Amino acid sequence: MYHGVENQTIDAYWLWLNEQEPIAGRPDGSRHTTGLRWAGTRPISDCCDAPARIWSWDVEGAYQFGHDNGNTVSAAFFSANMAHQWKQAPWQPKLTSLCYWGSDDHDPTDGQDNTFNTLFPLGHAYWGFIDNLTGQNLADYSVQLSVAPTKKLTMLGAWHWFFLDRNTDVLYNVAGAPSARRTPALTWAKSLTW
Repeated sequence: MYHGVENQTIDAYWLWLNEQEPIAGRPDGSRHTTGLRWAGTRPISDCCDAPARIWSWDVEGAYQFGHDNGNTVSAAFFSANMAHQWKQAPWQPKLTSLCYWGSDDHDPTDGQDNTFNTLFPLGHAYWGFIDNLTGQNLADYSVQLSVAPTKKLTMLGAWHWFFLDRNTDVLYNVAGAPSARRTPALTWAKSLTW
């Protein structure tokens, strides 16, 4: 983790999942994930010392390689969000946009596993309280608005547009398990969370 630039963080990481007990449809084998994340804030002062508005961003991408159930792993994901918060306005509204992509396995018989595995998902934090999806073979565009009427209460409204990255792969649930059939389980869905 690098904090050498004011109000910014750069993370580089490597995760190694080494699971030798094969379970069909679940990640095991030796899967390496290398990634990079850049996050930060930029306060904007209109007249006083205290910031009136804050821009924030969080961009992350990772690549997976190794082997899984006899297949060669080659998969990736990318995520970006940008937010703008009005600190001096009543309820301090914050508007956030999100873009997420997790790769898919376009041919399950070619000896390669191209579906990005989220390893230890925390979908609750990104996709609201629906908790039905993980970031495998998934694309998501989202707009979110939050307000804080009091210091102890924050309300969030989120609109998501989900769709499969590729219809030849399946939809995966929050635990990372594939749907029963290898046919498109979701071509798109819109979700509004309060």
